[in-house]
Amino acid sequence: MAFVPLIVAAIAAWYFLGDASGGIVRFFGTIGATACLAVLFFAIRMLTIPAKMHAESMQTIAILETKLSALSAVPDKKQQRLDLARLAEIGREVRRRCAQIDGDELDAEINVWANEVVQYLKTEMDDSFAFRFRSNSGFMAVDLVGGPPMTSHQRDRAIWVNNRLTRIEEFMAQLA
Repeated sequence: MAFVPLIVAAIAAWYFLGDASGGIVRFFGTIGATACLAVLFFAIRMLTIPAKMHAESMQTIAILETKLSALSAVPDKKQQRLDLARLAEIGREVRRRCAQIDGDELDAEINVWANEVVQYLKTEMDDSFAFRFRSNSGFMAVDLVGGPPMTSHQRDRAIWVNNRLTRIEEFMAQLA
């Protein structure tokens, strides 16, 4: 297909140079004219194709960068499970302390832990996880079995912390 312009140029040069008298001159003239036209077509093609190729390659690069950013945006579930396990361990320690301490100091500690968990869930996972963590929905009113004797306030706090720990374990199971 690339030879079509050369053939057209050769026929046009032969037509405009006249009849067959002085054939060798006309033959070389035709070849020269064809070569000049070929260089002209080549130059035009080289000026237009690289821009088109550049635009196509930039589109391809943009698509690949989008795919790469989508892959890097996928959360690392193993790391999330490890982070949740760390937060659950802190919660277990808080639950254990519920039987030992009574008062505002423990309430503040429970709030700090719960707020840390909620902040992690909002930033690393989804707001729906934070909402479910704070919700008592789905928990039956059960009492803690075993452990040291507690006041009703201590027991209520321990049950609240225990329910939150159960929720964290549910989240870890979802990520498995």
